Amino acid sequence: MNNISKQEALHWLGDRGVAVLPNDIRTFNDWVLVIHRDYKDIDCYKVDWENSYAEPWDELNYDDSPFKPKNGEKTKIAMDEMDREYKKYLEEINNGTDSNV
Repeated sequence: MNNISKQEALHWLGDRGVAVLPNDIRTFNDWVLVIHRDYKDIDCYKVDWENSYAEPWDELNYDDSPFKPKNGEKTKIAMDEMDREYKKYLEEINNGTDSNV
């Protein structure tokens, strides 16, 4: 698990055609979280430097997100669960042979 900086996240998304403002993203380990402030939906992108596209894996509730002040523990719990689900998905589609898992 690699930590990605906010600046790296901005470049990663921008290189893949996803335009975001710096205040609309947060990072968590190797995830990039993008808030849609009109709806308070948060798209969660798993960073993959090998792919030339960015597609959200899932959404996160605002109440579980790092956009809500002083929410570190709830964010960690929610993101750890999302990471487990993502890894399980990769194992299923690759029959357990994915080297990123």
